[in-house]
Amino acid sequence: MTLFGKILIGLILALSLVFASLSAAVYSAQFNYREALADAKTQLEAKRVEAEDLEKQLRTEIGDLQAELATATDERDRQTNSATTLAEQKRLLEAELASTRTALDAQTALVKIAQEDSDDRRAEVLAGRERTADLSEKFVASEGEIAGLVDELFSKTVANTQMAQTNNRLLDQVGALKQQLRSLGIEPSTDPSTTEPAPDVDGKVLAVEDRNSAGTKVAISLGSDDGLRVGDELEVIRTGSEGKYIGRIRLTEVEYDLAIGNVIMKSPTATIKKGDDVKTRL
Repeated sequence: MTLFGKILIGLILALSLVFASLSAAVYSAQFNYREALADAKTQLEAKRVEAEDLEKQLRTEIGDLQAELATATDERDRQTNSATTLAEQKRLLEAELASTRTALDAQTALVKIAQEDSDDRRAEVLAGRERTADLSEKFVASEGEIAGLVDELFSKTVANTQMAQTNNRLLDQVGALKQQLRSLGIEPSTDPSTTEPAPDVDGKVLAVEDRNSAGTKVAISLGSDDGLRVGDELEVIRTGSEGKYIGRIRLTEVEYDLAIGNVIMKSPTATIKKGDDVKTRL
């Protein structure tokens, strides 16, 4: 074999080794690419799952934010309504304050006028006191005379009351005699003077109406259910710490549980009032 042939064979062997190395490198690169591709796919799938989780979390957060936004909007509306109400209240208070200030100014002006007139009024008061002193002296001078008249009138009133009691007792006796006559089969006389007396009852004054010239009307808590009739007379007294005889009424209207009468006699030192006691017997 010639030297050229040997060189050629050596070159072919070298090229074969080179090509073998290149083939091995290509195979190795292809294998590594497949592994990298598989890893990339795995990572991509993980990223996709992670992205889906992130998307769900983001949607949840968006829903929460929307709910918070709606709550905040409602709260803003309530605050706006409250602010409107407070503004209206403020306006009303300012108007009331202005009215109060106006009234205060008017009162201040009146006070100033009163202060300016105080000297004249003081003089009038002093003159009035002098007149009062004169009247007091005259009253004291006539007080004894009035007391005598009151005592005399009271004595007459007591005497009149005693006569009324005697009359009532006599009427009671007449009524008893009538019953006895009826029990014997004898009908008693119907003479009006022998009318049966009012039953022994007591009640209260419900109302008093002074009709000037028409007299004083008195409503009482007794009526026909208590045996009262038109024309019956009742005594009015006041019990308690100031117990006294007040007067007498004669019934003009009688209902079931209410009666109205005219005052036919009254004390000169007292007037009939609501709550006074009324009795047919003292």
